[in-house]
Amino acid sequence: MATRRELLLGTAGAWLLERVWAGEAAGNAAADTLTALAGKRPLIRRALRPPNFETPLADLAAPLTRNDAFFVRYHLAVIPHVDAAAWRLQVAGASAQHPLSLSLEELRSGFEQVSVVAVNQCAGNRRGLFTPRVPGVQWGNGAMGNARWRGVRLRDVLNRAGMAPEALEVVFDGADSPVLPDGSVSRPALRKSRERRDDAGHRADGEFTHHQPRLGCAPAARGAGGARRQGVGQRRRHRGGGGVRRRRAELA
Repeated sequence: MATRRELLLGTAGAWLLERVWAGEAAGNAAADTLTALAGKRPLIRRALRPPNFETPLADLAAPLTRNDAFFVRYHLAVIPHVDAAAWRLQVAGASAQHPLSLSLEELRSGFEQVSVVAVNQCAGNRRGLFTPRVPGVQWGNGAMGNARWRGVRLRDVLNRAGMAPEALEVVFDGADSPVLPDGSVSRPALRKSRERRDDAGHRADGEFTHHQPRLGCAPAARGAGGARRQGVGQRRRHRGGGGVRRRRAELA
C-alpha cells in the first residue's frame, strides 16, 4: 500500500504535469497566426501547402460550428476548382450493373434527402500537444467541428447502380491529387455502407463545405474516408492491404 508521502508526491507530480501542459498549450496559442481565407472567418494557420487551418476555440462554443469557421484539412497539394453546375458523381466499376452519372440537382431531386448532426474531427487533432512530438500538421484543439450534414444515403445510390452482391468495398475518388501520383485510395468496407444509414452529405448547415460539393459523412467512422469532390466506383477483387490510400477511390 502506498504511503501518505508517496501519494502526496504522486499528486504533486500530476499537478506539475498539468501545469506544464497548460503552459505549453498557452505558448502554442500565443504563437497562433490567424488568416482569413476566401469565404472564411479568420482561422488558425497550420500549413499553407496544402492548406490546413483550424477553428479557434471561441468558434467551437456553439452547439453547431459555423460553416465559415469550419476547419480546413487537406492531405494533397493539387486542389482543383470544381464547378458545381458541371460536376458529376460517377458510379461505375465491374460490380455496377447500371453505371450512373449524377448531377448535383439529380442527387437532390432523385433521392431521399436525409440529415444528421455529427462531429467531423481530424485524427491528428491536438497533435501539436503530443509528447513526445510526432510528425504531421501540428494541430492544436481546433481540427474539429460539429454540423448538420444533409444529403443522400450512400446505400441508396449504390442500390440505384445495381451493386453486385459479391462487391467487397466502396472506393471514393477525390479530384484532389498529390504532386507525384501514388495510386492511393480510400476504401471503407462495403458491408457497413449496406447496413448503415450513411449520409453522403453534400452540404453542411445548408451550405457547401468550403464552397465545393460532396463530402462523404459517416458518423462513428474515421473521417479520412470522406473524400471531397468525390466520385464512387465499384470493383470485384480480393480485399487487399489496409490503410488509407489517397488518390484513387472506387468500390471493390
